Amino acid sequence: MNKYKAAIIGCGKIGGGFDAMPGEMPVYTHAGAYSMNKQIRLTAVADINIDRLSKFAKKWKISNTYRSYEELFNNETIDIVSVCTTKDLHYDIIKSAVKHDVKIVFCEKPFTGDFIQAKNAVSMCEAKRITLSINFTRRFTQSHQRIKTIIDSGRLGTIQSVNCYYTKGMINNGSHAINLLTYFFGAPAFVRSLSMFDTKPVLADYDISVVLYFKMFMGTIIACSAEHFSLFEIDIIGSNGRIKIDNSGYDIRWHKVQTSRVFKGYRELSREGLVIESDMEDAMRNALDNTIKGYENKQKLLCSGIDTLSTLKIIDAAVSSACSKGIMKEIK
Repeated sequence: MNKYKAAIIGCGKIGGGFDAMPGEMPVYTHAGAYSMNKQIRLTAVADINIDRLSKFAKKWKISNTYRSYEELFNNETIDIVSVCTTKDLHYDIIKSAVKHDVKIVFCEKPFTGDFIQAKNAVSMCEAKRITLSINFTRRFTQSHQRIKTIIDSGRLGTIQSVNCYYTKGMINNGSHAINLLTYFFGAPAFVRSLSMFDTKPVLADYDISVVLYFKMFMGTIIACSAEHFSLFEIDIIGSNGRIKIDNSGYDIRWHKVQTSRVFKGYRELSREGLVIESDMEDAMRNALDNTIKGYENKQKLLCSGIDTLSTLKIIDAAVSSACSKGIMKEIK
């Protein structure tokens, strides 16, 4: 069994804050996933905030701490690095990781905040044969993989419509919906924004609603306010039934078509639906396992940097549409 030295850059919630303690389930963070993997030894961590860095290091029992990623890379020999900072730093961190010959980059979504930077990062990693994995978590769950299998097999029938709802910003959470839809159905041909901007937003994130035009159907992604409650839902309607992904993917039901029990001669969807057991609590560990196996066996990852380029391209086109009073934009 190969052994790897790991480092985490960014001591926020996804880096290790969401998890209670090392070794406890469920696991939602990079540090938690490393602590549960026998191939990994988490040896170093970096964060600009000294208080956050100190608390993180104490919680996860890490002795080597740094105030910058440059200092970390200059002083450590790292095999795998988790990039868990804000998106605007991702590109520079990946560039530095490539320079210092890491084997694996495990980067938080949405990859980078800029499509050109993301494309360059993919090229840099490919040139050095570095495995680049992006943590769009749902792709790494068996439950969402099963949904893709149902769709691909035709058991859901002809797709009629897909409708998504999200909160907490297009880049933070809306990108999950876009990435998942491209996983299920491939890339759309066009996008049109239902939101309007006078100029491109300069905020770290923003709410935007869009229509995606796939080959045979339209999909909507509707922004809602996180001020009231968190929300992430996807409703896939086919000619043979409906799959509803609720509660951020923790509740999934497949409603099949049946003869109406009330109205003679009509067909309707089953009311309760078949439960597709969710394994969202395994997503982070699965992502790490898939990333390591992809590196060791030179296999295609479930969510690589290349897979994520389409997501960023769609977001860029959606913002362009919003700044153009909702004019439809081709995804090139």
